[in-house]
Amino acid sequence: MAIGSLHYAPHSEAEEKLIGLDIENEQEEILKLTCSVYWNNGIHSFFAKHYQHKKRRVEKNGKVCIRQNFEKYPMNITEKFKQKSLQLKERNLFAKGASESEIENFETTLNIKLPLVLKAFYLLNNGGCFANNLFKTEELQNPEDLGSIIWNSNYFLSLKEIIEAYNFDGSFTLIDYQEQEKYTGKRLIPIMHTRGQENLVWDATEVHSTKILDAFHEFNADEWKVLYPSFEDLLETYIEKDGDIETIA
Repeated sequence: MAIGSLHYAPHSEAEEKLIGLDIENEQEEILKLTCSVYWNNGIHSFFAKHYQHKKRRVEKNGKVCIRQNFEKYPMNITEKFKQKSLQLKERNLFAKGASESEIENFETTLNIKLPLVLKAFYLLNNGGCFANNLFKTEELQNPEDLGSIIWNSNYFLSLKEIIEAYNFDGSFTLIDYQEQEKYTGKRLIPIMHTRGQENLVWDATEVHSTKILDAFHEFNADEWKVLYPSFEDLLETYIEKDGDIETIA
C-alpha cells in the first residue's frame, strides 16, 4: 500500500480518524509515534489491517497527547528529509523504500516487530546515506566509487544488510550480535555502519524502545552507551547535520 505524508502538525482530520480505532494495548505507542499518522491514502485501511483484532481504543482525551507529541516534532520530518535530499543532490545515496512484503520478511526472519517509526522510515528509504562531504562530485557520480563512499559515510543498513549483519555475515559484519545477546540478555539490531567503521545499534530489548547505542566493537554490549534516546532523535540529527552525525557516545 502506498504511504502518504507523515505529519507532525495538528491535523483535525487525522485526529478524528485516530479516535475510536482499535489499536494494540500499547496506546502510548500510537500517541507517541504520531509521525505515523497516515492521513492520506486511507488511514482507516492501514489501521484496520494492523489493529482490527485488538481491543483497546484511542479515546477523545488522546487528542491532548497527540498534540503534545506533534509539538515535539513541529515539522513534517518526511518533508524535511525530502528537502534535504534535494538540497544535497548527488550526495543523496538513499535507496527507494522497502515493500510491505520485505518488511514482513524482515520481521519474520528476525522474529521482531518494527516500531512504527522504523517501519515508516524503511517504507520510505530502504537504507542509504548522505555521502561524506569529503567526496568530490566526480567521485559521487562514478559507480565504481560507490562502495568506498558508503564505507566512509554514516550509512543506514538496508533490511537485507541488517539481517546479514545480525547473522554475522555480509559486508558490514563487525560483531557477533547473537553472542552479545546471549551474554547480556538484550535484543540488539544493527542499523548503521559509521564512517568510523563501527555500528550503531537499535536496542530493541524493551517493547517499542528505539534507543540507539554506540556499538564499539572492543567493548561487550553491556558497556555500549546510549548515543541517541530514540530513532527519531537520530534521524532529526542526521537531517540537520547532513549525515555528519556524532557516532561515539
